[in-house]
Amino acid sequence: MMASPFSAKARYVLLVLMILLFAWLAAWSLPKITLQNHLTAFFPAPQTTEQALLQSTLKEALSQDQRQQPVMLALRLPNPTDTAALLQAGNQLKALLQADTSVARVENQPPSLLAAQTAGLLHYRYLLASADFSEAALQAGLQTLWQAWQLGIVPDKTQALADPTQQWLRYIGQMQQQTQIAVRDGYWFAEDTQGAAALLLVHLQADEQAAAHFWAALQTIQAQQPQWRIQASSPALIAWQARQTIQSSIQQLSVLAMLTVLLFLGWRLRKPLWVALSFVPLAIGSLLAVLAVQWLFGFVEALALALGVVLIGVAVDYPIHAFSARRDGQAVEKRAWPLIRLGALTTAAGFVTLFVLEIDGLRQMAVFAITGILSAMWLTRALLWVLPSTTATEMAGQPAQTTPQVGSYGHWLLLAGLLLAAWPLSQKWLWQDDLASLSPVPQGLLQQDGELRRHFQQAEAGQFLLVSAPDVETLLQRQEALLPGLLSLQQQGQIAGKTMLADLLPSQALQHERQYALPAAADLQPALLAAAQQAGTPFQAKHFAGFIAEVEQSKNLPLLDLKGFESQAAGWQRALADHLLTQQKDGVVGKILLRQVADKDSVRTWAHAQGLVWFDQREFVAQSVGALRTQLLQVLAAFLVVMLLVLWAVKAQSLSWKRAFTPACSLLMPVVLGLVFTYAILLALGQVLTVFHLLASLLLIGIGLDYSLFAQSARNDKQPEYLRSVHAALLTTLLSFGFLLLTPIPILVAIGQVMVVGVLAIYVSARLFFKV
Repeated sequence: MMASPFSAKARYVLLVLMILLFAWLAAWSLPKITLQNHLTAFFPAPQTTEQALLQSTLKEALSQDQRQQPVMLALRLPNPTDTAALLQAGNQLKALLQADTSVARVENQPPSLLAAQTAGLLHYRYLLASADFSEAALQAGLQTLWQAWQLGIVPDKTQALADPTQQWLRYIGQMQQQTQIAVRDGYWFAEDTQGAAALLLVHLQADEQAAAHFWAALQTIQAQQPQWRIQASSPALIAWQARQTIQSSIQQLSVLAMLTVLLFLGWRLRKPLWVALSFVPLAIGSLLAVLAVQWLFGFVEALALALGVVLIGVAVDYPIHAFSARRDGQAVEKRAWPLIRLGALTTAAGFVTLFVLEIDGLRQMAVFAITGILSAMWLTRALLWVLPSTTATEMAGQPAQTTPQVGSYGHWLLLAGLLLAAWPLSQKWLWQDDLASLSPVPQGLLQQDGELRRHFQQAEAGQFLLVSAPDVETLLQRQEALLPGLLSLQQQGQIAGKTMLADLLPSQALQHERQYALPAAADLQPALLAAAQQAGTPFQAKHFAGFIAEVEQSKNLPLLDLKGFESQAAGWQRALADHLLTQQKDGVVGKILLRQVADKDSVRTWAHAQGLVWFDQREFVAQSVGALRTQLLQVLAAFLVVMLLVLWAVKAQSLSWKRAFTPACSLLMPVVLGLVFTYAILLALGQVLTVFHLLASLLLIGIGLDYSLFAQSARNDKQPEYLRSVHAALLTTLLSFGFLLLTPIPILVAIGQVMVVGVLAIYVSARLFFKV
C-alpha cells in the first residue's frame, strides 16, 4: 500500500476541519429546509378524474390550518341532575379559560341573532332566502312580533318593523350551526347515557404554541377543581397530543439506543476515538441526504425524512465493519473494504427502482437513501485513511478462492420455493391499509372527539359530497337542484342535516326568480293592514313604511355573485364559504357537508345516482395505501433483481458471465430466505402487516446483503474471523431497533418488528446457507 504524503497529525487536522465544515453547513442550511407533511405525496398517481378529485380534496383537507377550528369542551359534575350547579360551573369554567393568554374567546350560549345583522347583506334578505308574503304568513309574523313587543323583548322596534316576518333571522339562523345544539336556560347543554353536560366552544389564539398552552391551562383548572370532569377535543389539540407522544417516545428511546450502542461499541472496539467516529458517517450522510432532497425537490416530506433516516441506518454498519476489520489485522481489513463497498453500491443501485414509481414521496426516499448510503461509505473510507493501521501482521499465504457448491438447479428450485412461499404476501386480507388504525393518538381520545362532535352537531369531518362545475353559478344551481333529495335523506333519517354554499349564497338565477316574485307596494300595504287587524295588533300604515321600502329596494338590487357576497358578508360567512368551495384549474368544486350520517352506503348510492362524488377520507386513504402496497411489492421484487444484476456484473469481472451467476445468486438467497421467514414469523405471531413493514424491508435487504457478503467471503477464504464485524453489526441493529418495539407508535413498532426479526432470520440463513 502506497504511503500517504500526509503525516498522522495532518490527517487528524484534516478530519477535524472536515467535521467543522459540515457542522457549519448543518447550522447554516438546516434552518432553511422546507419541511412539508403531505400524506398524499406517497399515494400513487390518480388514474381517473374522480381519483384526481378525491386526492386533491384530501390534500386540501390535510393542509387546512387546524388552529382555526375551535376546541369543543364538555363539563360534567358528579351529580348530573343538578342543572343549576352545572350551568354555574360552566360559567365559572368560561371565566377561568378567558383569563388564559392562549384563549381568544369562549362561547357557552347561542349568539344573539339580532346582533348578527350585517349591514351589507341585510338588504339582500329577500333574495338570500325564500319569503312568504301571503296574508296568513304576514298575520303569523305580526302576531309573533306583537307578543314579543308586549313582553318588552324587542330591542330595536324600528328594525323589527322593517322585517316583521323575520326573514333575516331565518337566513342567519339556518347557517348558525350552534343554534341546533340543545339549549337550557340560555346555555348549550347535552344529555346522554353519562348524564348532563355543559358545552363550551373555545377559540384559541393564532399561535403555534396555543394548543400546548391551552392544554397546560386546562390541566391546571382540572387540578384545582377535581370534582369537575372536563372533556376537550379539536383537530389542533389532537395533533398536538400526537406530536407530544411521538416526540417524547423518540427522544427517550433515541437516548437509550444511543447509550446502549455506545457502550457496546466501546466494549467491542476498545478505542473511544473509534467509537465516537463511528457516528460521523451517519451524521454527515444524513445531512447531505437532506440537502440533496431539498435541492432536487424544493422541499422535504416529513415522512420521507423519517423513513429516509431509518433507511440509511444501514450506514451505521459501514464503520463497524471497517473498524472491526482494522482491529483484526491488515489481512482482514484488506479483504473487508471491497465487501463494504460492494454492499453499499449494490444497495444504492437497488433504491434506484423507487424512481420507476411516479410517487414523489418514494422518490424523495430514494434520493435520501442513495445519497446517505454512498456518502457514509466514502466517509468511512476517509476515516480509515485518517486512523492509524494496526500492528497485526499479514497472515501467511492467501487462502484459495472457492465457489460455494450450490448447483444452478438447486438455486432455481430454491428460488421457486421462496417465491411460492411469498405468494400469500400479495393477498389483501393479510394487510392493514387503514392508516387511521396506526394513529399514535389513544383510541379513547378519538372516541371522545366523536362524542363531542355529536353534542355540537358538527358535520362529519371526513365524509362529504363533492359537486364539480365549470363556474360558481353553475355549481350553485346544481346544489339547489339537489336540495329535494337531501331533504328526503334527512326526513328518512339517513343524515341529520347538510351545509353547502347554496345555503349561504343562492344562484343568481334563483335570486332573479325571487326578485321577480316580490310584491308591489300597492299590493303589499293592504295585505299588511288586513293581517295586522286580524292579528289583533295596533300597527298602522306608518309602521310598515320601512318594510315596504326594503321590499321595493330589493327589486332594484344588483344580483349577488361570489365576489359581491364576500365583500359584504360577515367574517364567519366568508370563512364558511371558503371551506365549502375549492377553485381548480378547470372549474370549481363544492362540498356538501353532512351531519350524523346514519347509513353511509345509502348516501353513497344516492350520491352516485346524482352524479356526485362521495368522499370518505378513511376509505380513500385505505384504497390509496392498498395501491401503494401493491406497487411496493413490485418494487421489492425489482429491488432484488437489480441487486442480483449488479452482483452478477461484479462477479463476472473475475469469472465468466456463466460462472458468475451462481455466486451472485447465492449472495441473495439468504436475504430472500430471511425475508420469507421474517414475514412468516410475523404472521404466525398474529401481526397484521402494513406498508411500513414493506418500507422497512428495503433497509433489511441492505443490511442482510452485508451479512451475506461477509458470510460468503468467510466460507471462500476459510476465515471465520470475517464474521466478527457481522456479529457486532447484528447486535447494534438489535439494540437500536429493538427499542422501537417499546414505543406506542404503531409505525415505529412495525419498523422495529421487521428489523429485529429480519436481521436474525437473515443472519441465521446466511450462516446455514454458506455453512460457516
